[in-house]
Amino acid sequence: MRRFKSIRQQAREQGIQLPPRPTPFTATANNQTVPILNFQDAQYYGPITMGTPPQTFNMIFDTGSSNLWVASSECKNCGSGVKHNLYDHTKSSTYVANGSIFKIEYGSGPVAGFYSYDTLGWAQSELTHTQFAEVTDVSGLGKAAWALAAFDGILGMAWPSIAVDKITPPFQLLLASGQITTNMFAFYLAKDAHEDGEMVLGGYNPKHFTGPIHYVPLTQQTYWQVELEYLNLGSTSQTNATKAILDTGTSVLAGPVADVARIAAAIGATAVVPDQEYAILCAKAANMPDLHIGFGGADFVLTPKEYLIEQEGDPLCVLGILGLDIPPPTGPLWIMGDNFIRKYYTIFDFENSRIGLALAA
Repeated sequence: MRRFKSIRQQAREQGIQLPPRPTPFTATANNQTVPILNFQDAQYYGPITMGTPPQTFNMIFDTGSSNLWVASSECKNCGSGVKHNLYDHTKSSTYVANGSIFKIEYGSGPVAGFYSYDTLGWAQSELTHTQFAEVTDVSGLGKAAWALAAFDGILGMAWPSIAVDKITPPFQLLLASGQITTNMFAFYLAKDAHEDGEMVLGGYNPKHFTGPIHYVPLTQQTYWQVELEYLNLGSTSQTNATKAILDTGTSVLAGPVADVARIAAAIGATAVVPDQEYAILCAKAANMPDLHIGFGGADFVLTPKEYLIEQEGDPLCVLGILGLDIPPPTGPLWIMGDNFIRKYYTIFDFENSRIGLALAA
């Protein structure tokens, strides 16, 4: 397996004096926190409110997109409001109409609706006259998928450059309001469904990780994208892709279809959905190699128990690596989803255009 020396280690060996490391950000007095709930290790979500009086919604805080939307009471295929909380602007005294058309495309499909303004309650803050979308069509996500979803909308936390219609994302609004002062946020995703995770806005929480933080520079300010130095199964390289994004809105790893098929064949997994999903007997995990992922000169490891998805009482495990071809210029790339972020506490640092990774406690 390839091992990479850090820039500082190489410099020391060559007698080169580098400037001191920048002082890392730490948790600050005006940090704000949001509990992150775990639904079957497949969806991680937390609360916001919209309107006056507040209407509560469970949201995916998605680092793979930059727009805010909630399912609308005007939606014809969003359910009855029993399974999902639906935003009703007629019940809010702070609602202001906009009406412009909203459309966004996710990896799972499109959603559509119209823009509105209302008061957003997020963490311990309130943002008045926030532009967001009321979604009236979720058919692109799939009827069954939406019916099973534990969330009512998505709050995008990627860079403003990819926001549909150039709408300012909520995190940038929160920073501009002065209610937080540090331009970063961080995620701890709990490994146990009975334990809450945590998102910190304006800093990070040292109690949720052990050891040092390894910082990796971003390669562009769109998605949270970094250079992928290698992705090895054991000591064998499995990809030629050189890009990866850290995405809280994706529950598994995802990579080029041919790469994932190669990994599945190497461990003996069988296709459940051709070119996409694979399964294998859980008992075989003991003899499978680890997955090694190279970022910024460091080696990040997922064991078979961490890259397989086990259901209680089921002898079959699903491979937590999905085949997904993303065309140029964005792809080909690998998505590091929730099964990676569960193991590695992740700091999303706008200020220094970098990601921090540390072993989750």
